[in-house]
Amino acid sequence: MSSRDDNDDQNSSVQLGFSVSYEDEEHRCLVAHRTPLWKEWDGGQIGGRPSWLQPRDLPRSFLECKTCQRPLVFICQLYAPADEVNPNAFHRSLYVFACTNNQQSCTDPASSIRVLRTQLPEENPFYPMEEEEENWSQHKPESWNVNLCKVCGQRGNGRCPIQQECFCGKHHQKEYKRYVRDKELHTSFLPSVYAESELVVEEDPASSNDNADAAAHPHQGLFSDDTNDEEDADLEQEDLNTITGAVTSKASNDQATSEFYARTRLPNVQDQCLRYLRWPSSNLAASDNIMPLWIRSDHQPDKIPCCEYCGADRDFEFQIMPQMIHYLMQDHSKRAQTQEETEGAKQAIAQAASIIDQASAEQVPPDFAEAQEKAVAAMRSRMMEEEEEGLNWGVVAVYTCTASCGDGLDIEDDIEMGAYREEYAWKQPSLD
Repeated sequence: MSSRDDNDDQNSSVQLGFSVSYEDEEHRCLVAHRTPLWKEWDGGQIGGRPSWLQPRDLPRSFLECKTCQRPLVFICQLYAPADEVNPNAFHRSLYVFACTNNQQSCTDPASSIRVLRTQLPEENPFYPMEEEEENWSQHKPESWNVNLCKVCGQRGNGRCPIQQECFCGKHHQKEYKRYVRDKELHTSFLPSVYAESELVVEEDPASSNDNADAAAHPHQGLFSDDTNDEEDADLEQEDLNTITGAVTSKASNDQATSEFYARTRLPNVQDQCLRYLRWPSSNLAASDNIMPLWIRSDHQPDKIPCCEYCGADRDFEFQIMPQMIHYLMQDHSKRAQTQEETEGAKQAIAQAASIIDQASAEQVPPDFAEAQEKAVAAMRSRMMEEEEEGLNWGVVAVYTCTASCGDGLDIEDDIEMGAYREEYAWKQPSLD
């Protein structure tokens, strides 16, 4: 986000993150830390599998929700150097993971989103000091004998003897077996892996004087009246209302909601996925910016805990917008495959029920009727499970250590999280 070459004006301005589809595989290989050419790094990645900055000392086990203990899914990562406060943060990346459990039993706003931070000094064993190094591979986990889970990209803790792939746990071993139909993983739908795209960063036009007047009128529509590209926009008003759970009365009566819509309705920024402004409380030049930009006045944190590693204060760094869900869920073709399978199962169950209804009791084998009842129960359970699963948030605000402590290299053997330190995230619910 804020690169080491940014000037003071840029560091005090809000940066917006947008989803950009890959042009081809070459484009994808240049995103995040897949390339050792670190001068090319900028922005980050949405969805897919994490690209680890420190590839050797990954967390020992897959990340779980602190409330319901379900495995978390990867949401996004961003590259945000902070060597101005710690030379060991010359390279610095943050990773966001979320729980997909939408049941009432998993509503703790500080437990269902987890954020990891890692960083490295300029001189480190993983990336070359000079980019002219040829055949460099030390940035890859396999160079350090680290296996990654074939499904989620976290540390693989065992190899399946049947599938001959590494997995982080039994849940992904079973998922891979169930959903992968061929040898090319990227052609198969996996529920735990969301659509991948590049996270590209630009300055918020509302930070400039030209748009200050527009941002000051929160009761105007999401799109300005003088634009002609509403039909071409990636996200229409109806789309954003659906994502945020917006209700007209709430939008008009809650000042925070009105301000949220004012800041996200400007031309060319309505599909923003992320807002970034590191540590505004300690940056006088950034004091005029409202950060985080909450979607509602309630469900806000009372106090942000200090860093449990060094004791320094934590301050806001970035927030994930509801629009990111739209892009994470974009891969409709893969989901259509599952929907077709579900419809086929429904038709088969209906045909079996029709046979049972039309035939006499003597003509229906007991095993046939029992199998039909089990199929109905399994289908009902599956449909209920799908309703209870999914990504859902209004705003996710992330607060990080203002000392950016750690160096990412000196790791004790008994550290469960390896070179990765956990930061604080607060999930504000949507408006519905």
